[in-house]
Amino acid sequence: MEKKRMHNAGKTIAGWLTRALWVLETGLFLGLTLLNLRYIAFNRPSSAVQELIEFQNDSVLRFLPVFLLGVAAAALLRKLLQNRYPTTRACLIVLAVIVGALSLWWALNSGYVLKRDQDSVVQTARRMLAGDYSDFEPGAYLFIFPFQIGFTTLLELLFTLFGTESLLPFTLLNWAGNIGSYLLLWGIGRQLFFRDETADRGPERLAATLMLSLCLVGSLRINFVYGNLLGNFLGLLAVWLLLRWQQAGGWGRFAGGCLAMAGAIQLKLFNAIFLVALVIFLVLNALLRQKPQTLLLPVLLVLACVLGQSAVSRIYEAQAGQPLPKSYPMELTIAMGMQDNWEGWRAPGWCNAYNFDTYREVGYDRELAVQKARQDIAARLQQFRAEPKTALQFYKLKTLSQWTEPTYQGFWLEYDFFHPDKYSPFMDNLYNGPLQDALVRGMKWYQTAVWLLAFLCLASRYKSVQLGQLLPGLIILGGFLFSLLSEGKGQYILPYFLLAVPYAGAGLAWLLKQADRALASSSFSSGRSVSISSSVLHPPRQ
Repeated sequence: MEKKRMHNAGKTIAGWLTRALWVLETGLFLGLTLLNLRYIAFNRPSSAVQELIEFQNDSVLRFLPVFLLGVAAAALLRKLLQNRYPTTRACLIVLAVIVGALSLWWALNSGYVLKRDQDSVVQTARRMLAGDYSDFEPGAYLFIFPFQIGFTTLLELLFTLFGTESLLPFTLLNWAGNIGSYLLLWGIGRQLFFRDETADRGPERLAATLMLSLCLVGSLRINFVYGNLLGNFLGLLAVWLLLRWQQAGGWGRFAGGCLAMAGAIQLKLFNAIFLVALVIFLVLNALLRQKPQTLLLPVLLVLACVLGQSAVSRIYEAQAGQPLPKSYPMELTIAMGMQDNWEGWRAPGWCNAYNFDTYREVGYDRELAVQKARQDIAARLQQFRAEPKTALQFYKLKTLSQWTEPTYQGFWLEYDFFHPDKYSPFMDNLYNGPLQDALVRGMKWYQTAVWLLAFLCLASRYKSVQLGQLLPGLIILGGFLFSLLSEGKGQYILPYFLLAVPYAGAGLAWLLKQADRALASSSFSSGRSVSISSSVLHPPRQ
């Protein structure tokens, strides 16, 4: 009896926590909707190394007609396809073709060249392949950024197989990973909102395909030589596999999720946010299902990630004949995330080189660096307490610069601002002319629609939300909190925005069904006879 009471208590607590997550995520989606309705931030490609973020007011009156027109177009398409909805296979093929064609065109025409960090990591991989491990020495690249060792390993492998001169194999890998990411996002939406293949789920399949097909921003960094895109692909794969495991079982899926998560962190350390969310998800799942033995699973997930990091580090330590250096302490990044930027550069809380400069000034002594960072954090907090308006304005601009910027720096990252004369008139227009303005405006409307529809998706499920349906939102919530506390960067937010798109697809499907019901009710009340499909009179359970 005592054991049963403990299980029941755990289930009750997990239920409360799940409801609290729903409140937090729904509130966050609503807040992001309101911010995007009111403001727009933009990183112009021509801002070059300054990476300047511009802020402008936006207007609901410009967004609302476009949004309603888009919903009407989706409703018309749904009407034309009624009872002839594409199958899951057809949806995935269409999505893969659209994303593959768009990203391939962009890869061939963006004019991307290596810049700054990308060039540094490529040169590091080339030197290490030649047996030169000088990048582990104080002040060198891997001494400052040892967490890039996993991505450096990937580049070394590609250079070994295909030679060190061409980055085309990496671009092709990015291209395939981008297509895979979109298909995984569709699959995550299916797992959460429309698992069965019945005709009643046709509108959900259609809405999911539409929303992902319109998402241009995910394809804007195909050439970008960093671990972001492939790391995000592996993070999404981990989410999809663990959702499949939760719903259908199979230890192979769980093991695959662990390996994918370990790989995601190897390629991009920020993917630890995915890991934290998955650990919370697994703990709550164990409590809700009253299976305490499965509380061991989040430990196994973390262990897989730790062992992956340790294995790669040990290999390089053996090759270099010295232990890997530790990175600069996280306190430096948190302190930098609370600071203003240089005049005419970036945005508040973005990189101003404080972390690197301070680490170098204290002779790469981690203890002294931590002391310095904590002193600066305390001084900044004291200023914020004395000047609350300054604090409010600082975090307002820091948030807007990351969460209302519709390109997530995609154009800026790929634009060769060192050689702007090489572009054709069309590409110059796309990067710097009226076409750029039109693209940014359209992408901003899309971004606002995603957050609005994502909010409607969760708000409409206030009585029946399931734990799995909150997992992507939990990752978004973690990303939002991290973006407030740590170094700001628009490009860091893209993985969280992409995770909102499956919610938006479900929100669009829900909105169209509500419109059907409203029209049906209006027709009956006016005494007119209309034909109504069974899916309207008897909507499927969510």
